[in-house]
Amino acid sequence: MKEIKRSAEALWKESGLAGEYDVWSFGDAPDELAFLVLAGVKTATSSAYECYQEDDTEELPVTGGYSVITDSKDNAVCIIREGRIRIVPYREVDTVHAYKEGEGDRSLEYYRSVHDPFFRRELAECGKEFGEDSLIVLEEFELVYPRLYLKETNLEDAEEEYRIWQKIPAENGFENNHLGEDPKTFREVTLPKMINYAKGIGLKPEHVPQTCYMLWREKEIVGIFKVRHYLNDVLRNGSGHIGYAIAPEYRGRGYGRLGLRLAVEALQKLPDFAEDEIYMSCYKENTASLNVMLKNGAYIHHEDERRRFTRIPLNKTEGR
Repeated sequence: MKEIKRSAEALWKESGLAGEYDVWSFGDAPDELAFLVLAGVKTATSSAYECYQEDDTEELPVTGGYSVITDSKDNAVCIIREGRIRIVPYREVDTVHAYKEGEGDRSLEYYRSVHDPFFRRELAECGKEFGEDSLIVLEEFELVYPRLYLKETNLEDAEEEYRIWQKIPAENGFENNHLGEDPKTFREVTLPKMINYAKGIGLKPEHVPQTCYMLWREKEIVGIFKVRHYLNDVLRNGSGHIGYAIAPEYRGRGYGRLGLRLAVEALQKLPDFAEDEIYMSCYKENTASLNVMLKNGAYIHHEDERRRFTRIPLNKTEGR
């Protein structure tokens, strides 16, 4: 699939925000850290104060300022607004800030393990030495755009739900029996069935309760996540707990990874879910889906001629 460049200018215009903005990416692991911001996990960052003094082209962050965060390929990922800004000696960076940085296990120990070498390298490039008294700029920020969230299928959003079912092809094991269905039938017959299936009403033989969650990007649906409340023998040896698809025009942006993270959280809250691991599978040629699972803490349990079968241990879904 040909990659579509997503410019900072285009994302800013799409957001409807006005005024000036900065454009930057995180120094280390820009893709991973941008994802954590998009997921709402990372709400802070830090940088070496002395490097700002040496670089006339880079200004200190300002409370209320906007920034477009880009990935390693300069694709615009999201927009943040700066909150509280502090400048403190490195030794005064505390557990609260380390947690807000959202990396690893979010502990101060982890923060120091990755930032010690980072600041040592960054300050060396500025001709400075790093130590416990080195001044560090601590930034807190909030995600402004886009906001992504899961929402159960419902009648009020029928028009947008119909639109996404018509966008997503039946491929890579994702079943879509609603392509080409007329809007009236979808609204009056299909949607009520979906809603009832989530309640365990009107299920076909060998089927289990399934909730269809829509992945919303602001006011538009960009993906579908089918969450089965528990497993039977067919699901245990087949598609497992969760099946999903992202609209073609939104693939490659980390939305599958974020949506799966949210779907795992939603599944754990269902009263009839009682597994220690979440079962999933994908066709061997679907490496993108496999990577989404692995980045959500999955491991490959086994495989056959066509598929890889994965498991997500629930105590591993909170990490990076």
